[in-house]
Amino acid sequence: MSGSSELGYRVRGTASALYAADDMPLDDKITRYHLVNNLNHYSDIHGQVLVHWSCRSSVGPAKIPYAYSTATGWREVMRSGPFPLSLRPDGSSYRVRIAVGGRLSSVAASPGKIAVMLSTSVPRVGSPYVSLGTGSTAASYTDSIWISDDITNTTSAFRSGVSQGPQAYTRMIALTADEVTSFMTTTSTPVDIGGADSGVAQCIVQIMAFAKLNQPVGGTHEMRLEYLEATEFYG
Repeated sequence: MSGSSELGYRVRGTASALYAADDMPLDDKITRYHLVNNLNHYSDIHGQVLVHWSCRSSVGPAKIPYAYSTATGWREVMRSGPFPLSLRPDGSSYRVRIAVGGRLSSVAASPGKIAVMLSTSVPRVGSPYVSLGTGSTAASYTDSIWISDDITNTTSAFRSGVSQGPQAYTRMIALTADEVTSFMTTTSTPVDIGGADSGVAQCIVQIMAFAKLNQPVGGTHEMRLEYLEATEFYG
């Protein structure tokens, strides 16, 4: 897996390029350097779980209902809380790996679809997307939006799909550098206890899920979202 750290790679104990001579012994400074860099690198690969949700069909307090839509057009069924998205050196965002599970309540409503997108947490002028159902068309979609293939059965399963931009990711979504710029906002944080606040520019986003189906006349069928996972990936 790829990741980001001070050196930009994982250091092996035999990395002679880090020493002035092949026979230079390891010392505490070099050892700490290896440990800290590798810890940062592995944390960058494995540490950013943004969304991890699944429904449960049990009863009582353990029951978590599925999210669903009964509409023929895109309808929001779930959104995460806002979070700062990590950025790559070229200004684009980290890739966000996604796993999506869902099913139709009846094949009579086939086909159905599920979409997952990176959206602004607060609508702002110039922000590319706020909702699939508001002010956006398929022609304007980018790799920030992933749409499943047609869902035609009532079996709970992970679903395949593709992001809607030129990269056509099958399991990821991401923001371009231009999109990141339009998503940026400034948050305040104290420099020290009792000190003045300092403004920090961050790309604050949220993950939103949408669903739609081919609802027959007089039907009450559902396109059900049953599982959603999103994790950051340096890519």
